[in-house]
Amino acid sequence: MTLAGIFSKLNQRLRQDLLIPPGDQFDPLNGLRGIACLIVVWCHVAQFGGFFSQSPSTWNDVPLFFQVVLSMWTALDFFFVLSGFLIGRILLISLTTTGGVEFPRFFIRRAMRVFPIYYLVLTLAVFWYTRLDMPYAQLMLVGPDGWAAMRDISWMNYAYIMNYFFKSGDTNPMSWSWSLCVEEHFYMLIPFLLAILYGTKRRGVRPAVLIIATLLPFLGRAFQYFLDPSIYIMNGFYYRTHNRIDEVMVGVVIAYFFVHHYDALRKLVERLGSLCWIGAFVLIGSVWIFGGLYKYGIFVVVFQFLLCALGTGLLILNGLFLNNRVTRILALRLWYPWARISYGIYLIHPFILFFLMTWQWAYPDQASLAPARFLLIYLLTILSSGFVAAISFVCFERPLIDWGVQISKKLKRKNQ
Repeated sequence: MTLAGIFSKLNQRLRQDLLIPPGDQFDPLNGLRGIACLIVVWCHVAQFGGFFSQSPSTWNDVPLFFQVVLSMWTALDFFFVLSGFLIGRILLISLTTTGGVEFPRFFIRRAMRVFPIYYLVLTLAVFWYTRLDMPYAQLMLVGPDGWAAMRDISWMNYAYIMNYFFKSGDTNPMSWSWSLCVEEHFYMLIPFLLAILYGTKRRGVRPAVLIIATLLPFLGRAFQYFLDPSIYIMNGFYYRTHNRIDEVMVGVVIAYFFVHHYDALRKLVERLGSLCWIGAFVLIGSVWIFGGLYKYGIFVVVFQFLLCALGTGLLILNGLFLNNRVTRILALRLWYPWARISYGIYLIHPFILFFLMTWQWAYPDQASLAPARFLLIYLLTILSSGFVAAISFVCFERPLIDWGVQISKKLKRKNQ
C-alpha cells in the first residue's frame, strides 16, 4: 500500500471512529462527557502548570481568574456519575434479560477498553518519559528522591491502588490516575453487588439497598469530619474510593429507575421540566462557590461531592428525557469526538503539558500568571492531546476494543 493509501485509510478510520456516533448512543451524555474532558484539562493546566500556589493558607491570594478556573474541578465528578449510569445500565439490562451478570463477558470488555492504553502510557511514563532531560517533568513526576524511588512506588499505579497511598504534592508517575483507581474499584465491585441484590425476590429491597449504598460514603465523610473537623481533603481524603463512590452510585441509582421504571421516571422528569437543569446548575454552582479543593469546613468535606453528583444526575435526566436548550447544546455533534477520545486525553495530557512547560512555553514565573499565557498553554495542551489521543484510539485502542467485543460474543454463543 502506498503512503497516500495509508493516509487515506487512516483518514477514513478517523472519520468513522470519531465523527459518526453509533445509533444507540445518548447524544446529550456524549456532550456532557466531551465538555467534562475539555474542562478537566483546563483545570489541570492551572494546577500542574504552576499558575498559582496550591497551599490552602494562600488560597485567598490566588488571582480571581484562577479561582474561577479551579472552581470547575467538578468536571471530573461528571465522569463518575456518567460511568455509574452507563455501566450500571449495561449490568441491569443483563440482569433483567438473562437473570444474571455475565461476568466473563463484562470483565473482558472492560479490560480491553481500559487496561491496554492505561498500562502502555504508565509504562512509557515510568521507564521512558521520566528519564528524559526535562526539568519540569522531573520536578512534577520524579521529585527530589530520584527516578529509582519513583519507579519503586509505581507498583501502586499498576495495581490500581495508588489513591490510597497518595496525597497532593507526593511524587508519582501518574498522580491523576487516582480517579481511574476509583472507577476500576467500581467496575470490580458493582457486578457482584448487583448479582447478590438481584438474588432477592423482594423488588423493593433493590432500590432501597442502592440508595443506602449511595448514602454510606456521605455518612462516612460526616463521621470522619466529626472526628477531625480540621480535615484538609487534599491530604489523601479526596482520592480515596470510599469517600467518592457515592458519586458513581448516583449514576447507578438513575440507571436502576431508567431500566425498571422507565415510564414513571420519564413522567417525573417531564413534570419537573426546566427545574432539572436549573436544579443541576444550582447544586453544581453551590459547589463552585462554597466548595473547592483547597478549603476547609463541613461543606467541603461532607456535602460537596454528593451535591455535585446529584446536580450531574439531574443533567443526565434532563438529557435523557427533555428536549430543551440544555439538551440541544449537549447533543451537538461537535462534542462527540472529544467524548470518544476523552480517556486517552485524560491519560496523556499532563505529559504534554510538562513537555511544554519544560521547553519554556510556560515555565513557572511571574509572567506565567497572566491569563493570556494560561489560555495559550491550555489550547496547545488540549489540541496536542486530542491529536495524539485520536491516533491512539484509531490505531491501538479501537482494534483491541473490537477484539474484546468479538471474544465476548464468542463466549455468549458458547454459553447458549
